[in-house]
Amino acid sequence: PAQPAEVITWVGQSHQQVGTPFYESLKRIQTTVNELSGGRFVLELHPGGAIVPAYQEFLGLHEGAIDWGSGNFGAVMGTIQLGAIYHQNAARLPPYPYHVFLWEEGAAIANKWIAAKGFDVMDIPGGSPINPPEIFLQSTKELNTTADFKGMKIRTFGYGGLPFEQWGAALTMLPASELYEATQRGVLDAFEMSSALTNYLHAYHEVTKYIYISPIRAPSEGGMHPAVKKSSFMALPDDLKLLFTTVAKAEAINFGIELTMQEAPTFEKMREYGNIVQNLPMEIVTAYAELYDEAMDEAAADKPDMKEMLEAQRAWAVMWNDTLGLPEWSATPEEWRQY
Repeated sequence: PAQPAEVITWVGQSHQQVGTPFYESLKRIQTTVNELSGGRFVLELHPGGAIVPAYQEFLGLHEGAIDWGSGNFGAVMGTIQLGAIYHQNAARLPPYPYHVFLWEEGAAIANKWIAAKGFDVMDIPGGSPINPPEIFLQSTKELNTTADFKGMKIRTFGYGGLPFEQWGAALTMLPASELYEATQRGVLDAFEMSSALTNYLHAYHEVTKYIYISPIRAPSEGGMHPAVKKSSFMALPDDLKLLFTTVAKAEAINFGIELTMQEAPTFEKMREYGNIVQNLPMEIVTAYAELYDEAMDEAAADKPDMKEMLEAQRAWAVMWNDTLGLPEWSATPEEWRQY
C-alpha cells in the first residue's frame, strides 16, 4: 500500500497581535496554504511575543524557533544595515513602484547580504505587501515648523528619525504594544508606527491629538513579510515552494488593497473622535527630505550592504520617474542619475 504523504509543519509568528492587520494577513496565508496543500503542509501562526519577543522574529527564524512569519530587521540592524531602508525605502518610492523594485531587484540584494552575514533567513521576491505609506507622526504636540521638534521625545524606527534628531528631538525605539502607555505617561511626545488602520486598532488616537499625514518619511511599508527560514524553505518539495510563494504574492496585493481602502474611513473615525488630522506642513516636508537624503549619504558611505541597496533604490526611482512619473513629493534629485 502507498505510504501516507509526509506532513511538513512550519511554526510561525507575527510581530503583532491577533486582530491587527499584519497578523491577519499572515493568517490568510496560513489558511490558504493549509487548505490547498491537502494536509501535506501545515502552517502554524502565533502572535507577537508568543515564541520569541515581538520584533525579534528575524533571530527566531535564524535560530530555528520559527520557520516563517514576520522578518523585521530591527533585531539585526547593527549587522545588516540595509534593513534600515528596506521596510521604509530611502528613495521616496510609492508603494507600487517599491513593490516592483523589491520583486525585481531589492529582495535579491537583501537575500544576498543576509546570506553573506551568515543568517539562515530569506525574503520572498514578490511577497512584499503593497501597503499604503505610514502616518508621518502621531503627536501630543502641534507641529508647524521644524523648530517645534526641539525637546520632543519621539519613537522612530531605522534612520527615519535622523532629521528629528537634528531638529533637537530625542529618539527611542519601542514595540507597538508599548506606545499607548508610553505616550499616556508622557514618556513619548510623538511616534511613528504604521498606516491609519493599524494605528487606529492600537487605539493610538486616544493618546495623541495631532495626526500628521505625509508619505515623505515612510512612503512604503513592505519587505520581509512574510520572511522564511531559508533552510526550511529550501527543504520543501518544489510544489510546496510554489504554493507558498504564490499564496504570499497574492496576499501582497490583497493586503495592500485592504489597508488602502481603510485609509479614508479610518481618518474620518479619528476626526470624529476629536483628533486633528491634517497634512504635514510643506516647510517640514521639504526640510525633512533634504536632511534625510544627506543623512543617507553619510550613513551608507561605510556600509557596503546599505550603500548597494540605497543606490539601487535611487536608480529605480530615476528610471520610474523618467518612464512612468512620480508624484511631486517623490521628486528625484538630478544627482541620483549617477547610480
